[in-house]
Amino acid sequence: MKLKVDTSFQRELTSTAEEESIVAEFTPRSENDYTVTCKINENNTCIFEVSVFAGSREEAKKIVDNWKENAYRIYPEILNSLNK
Repeated sequence: MKLKVDTSFQRELTSTAEEESIVAEFTPRSENDYTVTCKINENNTCIFEVSVFAGSREEAKKIVDNWKENAYRIYPEILNSLNK
């Protein structure tokens, strides 16, 4: 029984740790000017960070949501483009 609980708990911790490693937030600078910051943290260290401009709250929210759902696909694409 203990092994079953430990195994289930470990999966929960791993899932939570993966979620916490993807960070995205937006900060309003004015009514139509937002800075969106997207990060990937690994072992409590930021390994990637990018800040972009958004022209509306809706656009900023869309970028944040997209990063949180697709960071592990987007990040390699950005690195690949930078390494060309």
